[in-house]
This record gives sequence, structure tokens and C-alpha cells, in this order.
Amino acid sequence: MPPTKGTLILAANCLGNPEDIPTRALEWVEKATLLIFEEDRPARQILKKAKVFRDYLRHNEHGQKETLLAAEETLLKGGSVLYMSDQGASGMDDPGADLVALAFRIKANINIIPGPSSLTGAISASPLPLKKFLYLGFLPREPKLRHEELKKSLALKIPLIILDTPYRLKALITQIAEMHRDFRHFLLAKEIGNENETYFFYSTKELKNLLPNCDKKDNFVLILFP
Repeated sequence: MPPTKGTLILAANCLGNPEDIPTRALEWVEKATLLIFEEDRPARQILKKAKVFRDYLRHNEHGQKETLLAAEETLLKGGSVLYMSDQGASGMDDPGADLVALAFRIKANINIIPGPSSLTGAISASPLPLKKFLYLGFLPREPKLRHEELKKSLALKIPLIILDTPYRLKALITQIAEMHRDFRHFLLAKEIGNENETYFFYSTKELKNLLPNCDKKDNFVLILFP
């Protein structure tokens, strides 16, 4: 009889406040056979919160073949592999998808430890209902391509949800301000779950008023309403 396959555990991280890390995630940080984190700084924060000091592997968008090989070996031996992204739940523009694909390929078990998500956090703060929406994630870096993507998506006349890195917020807001006739309102959610958590809900005519608030390197989610 072939040995039992192991389990890949996808655990949500906090959005910046360690108090929001799920309790079960912290428990698995201690007992999982192999720990994999997206980045070093959040990894150290998680280990400190769990009061655990042990080795881990890193897996990010640059690719870590050695990490995938170690995860496969652990799972084939029946062990447990815990993966946590740098913020929130994994899956949205997240390198953890490589580990999930591996688990399906070798028919390992998959367990989810749900928790904080910037996407659902921003939706919760919306004063307008979102019965359906289009998640655009990270838009193209090149302004022309970004404009084309926005124009095409706004034509669908449903709310759009955009994520991006903090240092691109000002350029994004500037470009969207030029397209203000294509939508009516917007919600900007910044630093969800953190001490400086802030929400801006305005009509499109007020969009440029946000520019002074775009210099700070804050994590954000932007929702555009048709």
C-alpha cells in the first residue's frame, strides 16, 4: 500500500497587525514539518508571534526551485508543509499558487486556514453594494497599457477592484483622474487592519484631492464604481 501523502496548509497572514494572525496558523508554525514564507521580514514577525525559532524556506515571485523540491519531498513522505504569504490570505497574485499546483499534481491533501484579506476588507468598507465586481489585481506598469486595460474594464459597467504596490498609487490615481467620466464614485482603502487605517469615498470629481495622500508608502485597495 503506497504511503499516505502529506498536507499543504495555506494559512492566512495578517495585513500588518500581528494580533490578526489566525490562532491555528500560529499553531501550525510550531508543528508543521516544513515552513515556507513568501518574504523574510513577515516570516520573522510570524515566528516571533508564535514564539517559535526554527528554520524556514522562502518562496516568492522570483521562483525558488529548491523550495518546490523540498515541499514535494516533504509531502511525498507524508509530512506537512505550511505556506504563508507576506500579507493576508494567499491566492491573489501570490506565488503560493505554485505550491498548490504541486499539491494537486502529486495528489497531496490541501487545508486552508482562512483569515484577513485586503480584498474582502475593502468590500466590507464599501458604502455601495457589490453584488458583483471585476477583480483586476495589478494593472500593467506601462501607462498606455494600463489605460487600455482600465478603459476596456470600465466599459463593463460593474465595480472594479484594483491592487498595486504602494509606490504606484500616485501614478495610478493621476491616470484614473483623467478618466473620471467613465465612472461615478471610488473607494480608496489604505492600511486595512493597521493603526493608520483610512478610507476615502468620493465622487470622481474629487479624485484629484487624493494626490496629497498618495506620497505615503501605504498598502491600498481601490474600488471604482460605474
